[in-house]
Amino acid sequence: MLNEAKGRGKNGDDIIIRYCTNCQMDTTFVRDNRRVHSLGPDDYICRKCDTISNINTLDEMQVLEIPRSKILVCKDCGMRPTYFPDATPICNHCDSENLEEIPDPGPLLHLFGQSQWHDDAFIITNYEALQQLRLAIDQALSRGRDKRLVYCNDGEGYHIHIIIRELDWDQQAVPYTDPAADEKRDDALYPWQEMKEEK
Repeated sequence: MLNEAKGRGKNGDDIIIRYCTNCQMDTTFVRDNRRVHSLGPDDYICRKCDTISNINTLDEMQVLEIPRSKILVCKDCGMRPTYFPDATPICNHCDSENLEEIPDPGPLLHLFGQSQWHDDAFIITNYEALQQLRLAIDQALSRGRDKRLVYCNDGEGYHIHIIIRELDWDQQAVPYTDPAADEKRDDALYPWQEMKEEK
């Protein structure tokens, strides 16, 4: 039996708790009155991943009863299934049925910046942290900045900040980490300095 509860948010929004197959957990769905013009009559928005679902089909979308402390991962492609095609428990990325239930590690995200000029940068993330990063980007696009709590694989948490900058790029410190290429200017602006100034 799916967990279900109804209520009303501070903006007068209708709220319901249902199982979200995108998040693979019970989450809060809200019928946002500020976005109601873009919603169907039975559409609700998951507050965790911001996806829109028809509330009448949410029951049908749940295929497996997964404890909240567990997630499903495909052992063949290493991805987390985001939905189950045709209501069958297979990976929607590679069509494999080789799924494994593992402990939920929370949002894991590692950033590997550029060492020198022209080096590649890497973001290594699991699905949950990538969702958080997407939400931070969406919020920054409307508000100019946002931050989300994510974790390293040693269990240490940190905030990842998204900041939109259109002016004064010549004052920003370069991000290189190698001593041969790192910032040499004493007056260069680092993002953490900017955050301190706004507090």
